[in-house]
Amino acid sequence: MFITKHAEQDYLQETFPFQQVTCELNAYDVKKCSFWLELRFYADGKPVSVGRQQIVFANHAKQITALLGEVIARIKQYAK
Repeated sequence: MFITKHAEQDYLQETFPFQQVTCELNAYDVKKCSFWLELRFYADGKPVSVGRQQIVFANHAKQITALLGEVIARIKQYAK
């Protein structure tokens, strides 16, 4: 299971109902048991919000566990 250890979001500009919002997502600092996500949201080509989230991998007993090598390789495909 994935557990959020840290999350933060900075809102730069207000958005409105029915406004199209797009998101860019990158991973970084990929380690054996955790990784970070960086999220950037845009409306009308302008940044409206940026944030990041640290994800930790754990087993069903909620003990931190190493990610499988294949999973780490997939996450690293999105690393900047």
